[in-house]
Amino acid sequence: MKLALRNLIALTTLVSSCASLGSSPVSMDELRQGLDRESLTFTDRTVEEIAGLQAELPRPFRLAIAPPREVVSSQFNFYTGQGGTGSGSADVWTSKEREVIQAWNERFRERGWLVDLVILPYSLVVPGVADADLREGSTYLERVRVAAARERADAVLVIQSNSAAYSEFTPWAVLDLTLVGAMIFDAHRVHAATVMEGLLFDTRNEYLYLSASGEASMKDRTPAFMISQTERRLLERSRLAALRSLAERLNERVIALDS
Repeated sequence: MKLALRNLIALTTLVSSCASLGSSPVSMDELRQGLDRESLTFTDRTVEEIAGLQAELPRPFRLAIAPPREVVSSQFNFYTGQGGTGSGSADVWTSKEREVIQAWNERFRERGWLVDLVILPYSLVVPGVADADLREGSTYLERVRVAAARERADAVLVIQSNSAAYSEFTPWAVLDLTLVGAMIFDAHRVHAATVMEGLLFDTRNEYLYLSASGEASMKDRTPAFMISQTERRLLERSRLAALRSLAERLNERVIALDS
């Protein structure tokens, strides 16, 4: 009896920990609202100065991709692997995300508007690095533009994202009361979603050419013991799909600039 009770307590603790990443449903609208609340700090200019900025982007042009930014309001920071609020600062693209972005190079070159694409190293953008080209207290956008200039890029794409994952019980979750049931029966539904927004800036004068967004959602069923792993896997897949969706919108918006 004591052994069975200890097993039940251990199982309950394990199942609870497996579901710790996401516990409440999050809609696409909530993710979009989280992105809308996130802001970039721009160079301090008057309205007249902003209105006087001129588009200087050549065709084709060299494009720099800034390190990703997970919004401050994000339920789960994909890059740190932690719940709660994100940092709102630069992170590092995963190897799979870099593969997706690198594939843009050939695709956009075929469309005729890209010369080359470069992913900016995190070390060129990370805050706090001593740099003679940057004044004290410089903004994230200023650091990104300086890094893009060093890579001889004509424009820089800043990508912000908001991701969330959560799980829910199905009637079969009663099988979690047995060790075998918690390990092999897909008694939980897992959902993950990502919304990304890209802003294309002129490297030289911070002229904003366009904004584009991409989003994706994924779902699957899983045993209780695999909830955390499944959430992580679906989050990764949703981010890759959102990047591909963003590429579609970006291509459309850039082509529209010339029409």
